[in-house]
Amino acid sequence: MKKLSLCWIFIFILIITGLYLTVKATYENSWDGWGFGSAQSMMSIKHWVNDGWFSHYLLFVPAGYSKNTSSFDDPNLNRHAWVNVTGSENEKRVYYTHYPSGYLFPLAFLMEMGFENRFWFRFFQILLSLGSLILLYKFFNLITEKTVAFSATLFYMISVPFLDFADSLANMPIDDFLRFLILVLSVIAVKNIENAKKYFFYNLGIWISYFALSSSSYDSTFFIFAWLVGLDIIMIRKFLWKKWLVFAGAPVLAFAAQIIQNSLYLGFSNALSDFTSAFNTIGLAENSSQSFIKQRFLQGILFPIKEAFAFFFRTRYLLIFIAILATIILGLKKIKEIEKSIPMALKYLALLGSAAFFQSFILTDNHPYKGRLLGVFASMLAGILIFALFNLFKQKNIPKMFAAALIFLTIFIWALQCERTLAYLKEWPNNIYNQEKIDFAKEMKNNLQSLQLKNGIIFSMFPSEPYGNSITVTMARYYDMYYCDMPILNFNDYSSLIKDYTYLKNKSDYPFSAIIITPSQTTDTAPEIKKEDFKLIKIQNKDILIIP
Repeated sequence: MKKLSLCWIFIFILIITGLYLTVKATYENSWDGWGFGSAQSMMSIKHWVNDGWFSHYLLFVPAGYSKNTSSFDDPNLNRHAWVNVTGSENEKRVYYTHYPSGYLFPLAFLMEMGFENRFWFRFFQILLSLGSLILLYKFFNLITEKTVAFSATLFYMISVPFLDFADSLANMPIDDFLRFLILVLSVIAVKNIENAKKYFFYNLGIWISYFALSSSSYDSTFFIFAWLVGLDIIMIRKFLWKKWLVFAGAPVLAFAAQIIQNSLYLGFSNALSDFTSAFNTIGLAENSSQSFIKQRFLQGILFPIKEAFAFFFRTRYLLIFIAILATIILGLKKIKEIEKSIPMALKYLALLGSAAFFQSFILTDNHPYKGRLLGVFASMLAGILIFALFNLFKQKNIPKMFAAALIFLTIFIWALQCERTLAYLKEWPNNIYNQEKIDFAKEMKNNLQSLQLKNGIIFSMFPSEPYGNSITVTMARYYDMYYCDMPILNFNDYSSLIKDYTYLKNKSDYPFSAIIITPSQTTDTAPEIKKEDFKLIKIQNKDILIIP
């Protein structure tokens, strides 16, 4: 009865979470925690669908739609391109080549089916995220027991690293889904090792899922490999190097496919150089005054702990917190019910933590969604602590100091998580973009539609500006291009604008409509425009010159 009731409570909370995320997704000015990446995804799939998937090498095209997008790789125009070349401050390119694009495939299929409103793409990602929670709940049930599984999944479900990216159009939802699917399949495979047929098919499912994951995200690649190797060592107690080599083939093959993609665009030697430069600059190690080890410690270990446990106090207090965590975890064996009901739980917990740190130490950065990986470890620990509390007073020989520390740590961990989540909920609908800019884009597009103009390119004397504390100038440009649904070329002087407009007009493969946004009539300072047949409109005190 208790198992059934916990299951139904989980389903109820899952539905409430789904409704919360769905309603939030209806706001046009609301984005996820990686909103500029979501804008890039929407713009990329529109290029794929409109121009043909392979016409863009299945690479990211982080620019407003235009049939002339590839023109901005021209040496005379590439300063307007949208992707910085790794290791260069000035050189830019049109396509983004440093990340696998597999997660765009289902989104592109949705657009092929006729969906255009961003809500439906966010809704699809929400369904993936809810499916991830179901898989996580199943995983915890496989390796622990019902109380731990429920508490642990709840801890993850209410965390900001989950809620803030659950509707993201970037890779986070599919990364979670495939990672948790692999965790479930791997545990079931080990449990069926005596049945050769089942063991083979479960491992085949792991390999296929691992390949799909590696084709969509780098954020769990090393985590999964460390988990699979560690699981065999802990559970089977054998050094199955041939099996691990086969599993390693999944991300290697996915990486090889990306090399082919990039080689078609850059050429083979440039593609290899591009990857090498990108990997060397991960975590800003080259550009930081910190030593390699110090930086790996701060960003590869301490930062994920801060995100996973919502611990945002000073580093000195974090180190004390880690010491207390380690002491309590080692002392959990004193509770007999843990040894009796979930004897392998602490080994699984250690493996989850080790695999997460293995990933973050190799691919080190301080992106906020990185807390999701160690979040599984934190969630399982939170669940085990709840289970330990329920059974704490059933034993008479528990040291009072340990019991007090256990109670304090459990309350403290859950309180930190709840406090961060409540603060996040108060910011509804979260990650909002400037409504004035959105209204400007909508009014401009309505004017262009009335003129029946297509394939527009914006030439702007108003460069994108930062918005709020989290949206930088670079990020703002992606949002602006998404809402305007056109490429935006920014200029500081009219002579450069006219020069690039003229060059593009003569060299572009397709005719285009120029939309020139200025603080005053461009014809006053750029008489060349007078030769063109243009229409002048005014939006939000800005002059818009439209040249068909």
